[in-house]
Amino acid sequence: MPLPLRLLLEAERRIARGQAAASDAIPAGDLGLAVTFGEAPPGDFDTVLDLTGGTAEPRAASHLIRPTFDGELSELALWGALLDHRPPRLGLEISGSGHRDAALPAIEHPHQIRRAADQVLSRLVQVLATAAVHGVDALPQAPADEGRVASSPLRGSAALRFAWDKVADKAGRALKRRVGIEPRWRVGWRLAPEGGGPLDALPAIGAYSVLPDDGQRYFADPFVWVHGGVPHVFVEELPLATGRGIISHFTISADGRASAPRPVLETRYHLSYPQIIEHDGQIYMMPECSASGAVTLYRADPFPDRWVPAFQVIEAELHDATLAAHEGRFYLFASTRDLASSSWDSLSIYSADTLTGSFEPLPGNPLLIDRRASRPAGNLTKAKDALWRPAQDCTGGYGSALTMARVTRLDRDGFAQQAGGVLRIAGATGAVHGPHTLNRVPGLEVVDFLS
Repeated sequence: MPLPLRLLLEAERRIARGQAAASDAIPAGDLGLAVTFGEAPPGDFDTVLDLTGGTAEPRAASHLIRPTFDGELSELALWGALLDHRPPRLGLEISGSGHRDAALPAIEHPHQIRRAADQVLSRLVQVLATAAVHGVDALPQAPADEGRVASSPLRGSAALRFAWDKVADKAGRALKRRVGIEPRWRVGWRLAPEGGGPLDALPAIGAYSVLPDDGQRYFADPFVWVHGGVPHVFVEELPLATGRGIISHFTISADGRASAPRPVLETRYHLSYPQIIEHDGQIYMMPECSASGAVTLYRADPFPDRWVPAFQVIEAELHDATLAAHEGRFYLFASTRDLASSSWDSLSIYSADTLTGSFEPLPGNPLLIDRRASRPAGNLTKAKDALWRPAQDCTGGYGSALTMARVTRLDRDGFAQQAGGVLRIAGATGAVHGPHTLNRVPGLEVVDFLS
């Protein structure tokens, strides 16, 4: 490892006041395990995890598993990618099976290399453990090929450039806050023609009406529900003074004008992503409340002003959980965080016979680790005899675009999807990112975006 990179890692460790990270060196004596040095004991092993980066002769085993970074065995390819402010594509070389792409992780802080490494290595540990214990067939669905990214050469100058970019990024964000132009989330809507398809391109930002705010809060995660012929929109409202999201509501008139948003649900936890469903004549809201460690359905009493807890759907830390009914079962789609990973890049699914039943994980969760097409981004819809799922594309940052994926399998034993296309607000540049959420009812489309 080049000296400038070691110095960069040490500087970040000191800034973090010594907080441990996966990239830190661990003395053998601190492992609390028996560590064998020198020659490996004789005999064959069923499974060998070779983490030497191709620097040692591989040991004979029924299953030899070696991780790759952008197709390279060397760990230097990991650091080269992170110094380029991007996560590498993770793969596994498995004896008898060849090379298998396993994950496209997300990094939430590309200018913090230790945290970025933690998030990538957390997903690597996950796929290594799955392959070693359950076999290659239990790995998440392979991310769609996006064209091979050449591994980045690791040079000392890259670490120096990273350090400079880190300072420039921090100064730039501080300046934007000071002059009041820091990007924030916004909710928009348009009266859309009916009969469009899930892959129809989105219009330019000027085609959307934007929900105004007072600069002391932002709105995001819009879900629309038609009740009594009136479109009701439920959103996350985040007052900057508290930093804790609540759920607010407004209506849209026939000519596209919005009423003033007003709060309808607040708890001691941060709330967002307020999906609305109807079941057995009752209207329910299922907001994200990952900080509580559970997903709870709230019943309208009455709609839309008051919501009372109805029942707990599942006890788990789930992000942007989205319910869907399909062929007689209920399915709960969500993103999950594992070890020190991001929550932007995975898809886990749970299913139950009834809405109030026990939601059990599908075999192999997470079923997908792909920053481009995993985290839910709105209601699932049926179009042209197919089930479509909007998913966040976090390649360019959180909610930077949206992937429409066609679900090709969904049952209690498995899931598969095929990416159909990426949707961006037309003309969106670095000043506008999105959409992050997309929901539609006949004649109306709601989105959110960062600008």
